[in-house]
Amino acid sequence: MKNQEGTEEKLIENLNEVRNLNRSPDQIIEGTCLERTCCCSSQNDLTISEYKSYQNLKKSVIPSFDENNPIHEESLRELLNSTKKILFNKDISESQDLISEATSMKSKNSEDEQIWRQIGFQTGNPHSDFRAGGVFSLNVMNYYVKNHESKYKEMINEKYFTFALVSIKLSHFIRMYLYLLPDNEITVNKKMGKFVFASRKELKLFCYTLFENRNLLFDIISALLDFVHQKFKIEKKDLSEAENYLLIEPIINMAVQILKNTLNDLELTDNITLKLKFRCNSSLSEKLNLIPI
Repeated sequence: MKNQEGTEEKLIENLNEVRNLNRSPDQIIEGTCLERTCCCSSQNDLTISEYKSYQNLKKSVIPSFDENNPIHEESLRELLNSTKKILFNKDISESQDLISEATSMKSKNSEDEQIWRQIGFQTGNPHSDFRAGGVFSLNVMNYYVKNHESKYKEMINEKYFTFALVSIKLSHFIRMYLYLLPDNEITVNKKMGKFVFASRKELKLFCYTLFENRNLLFDIISALLDFVHQKFKIEKKDLSEAENYLLIEPIINMAVQILKNTLNDLELTDNITLKLKFRCNSSLSEKLNLIPI
């Protein structure tokens, strides 16, 4: 109990120290992680609870995918089995599971390889595709499949649409936007001007809702996945796979900007997910910028 109180006091001390710096938003973005997530202006300060929720989220979404981690492998197996159930309309029992722990999914039959590609992985072995998204992007996929089964089935049957690729890229872009990646990666990309980043107001509104809804990030990415799919169907031409592939990043970039605009216009009493879905629907008719990120 004493240690916990000491931690609380230290956290409050750190927060107050940062608040007294009285620095501009741009200076804070270029500063340390503590500065970025604690202060910009008094009305956008994070509360202790919001700060803790944010830090807990960051710890959970940073880890890379590790094929030697049995929990990660189980999540990958869950995605394959759920997809089989949806495609073939039957349950896949443990005895029917074609992925054995002994082979760690390195020896797969042609049916599995075909399913992995249909899900949207580059090859029949999905392990190497998670570099940008980490294990979080895999959790995003499983969350979406569980909660949006009919839409998922439509996505993986859409010609040229790559559900896995979109989920991984979108997960990476959203985590970058919300500073939910290692500091060195954020700093490099901030200097390159490659990504959209949240303002303090936007981060405050995100963390305010996060404290009440632990699935907030999953719900946000699910809504944006729907948008990317619908926008892709609108923009898709009778072109080659490679030409349609080029549509993905500009649409994802557009999705991140929609989230930024939604949070920037949000009030504390608003429902982020509902507002986001409304803005996504309104943005489907907007012109797509085809300049790659």
